[in-house]
Amino acid sequence: SLSSPVSPQVHFVGESGRGPVLELLLTRLMQFCPRAQIVGLSATVPNAGQFARWLRAELFSCDYRPVQLREFVKCGREILAAELAGPPGAPGAHAHAH
Repeated sequence: SLSSPVSPQVHFVGESGRGPVLELLLTRLMQFCPRAQIVGLSATVPNAGQFARWLRAELFSCDYRPVQLREFVKCGREILAAELAGPPGAPGAHAHAH
């Protein structure tokens, strides 16, 4: 009996590569194992509430990160740490070389 399947990277649903396969798998799980509690994981899913409704699930959201999220941009041979305060060109938007 399947009780709690875990699906990491659920944000792939809707993407052209693995998305259709993952969506079909989750749909089949809900169809054939209606009592299973599907755990979907993603740090980047933009429509978490919609996902929760589709999976007939409760949404748990947490902004805590055990490691600071940092963004970098490679420009030629230089790697820049992007510390953006707004859109590119906006007051306060800047990048620092590393």
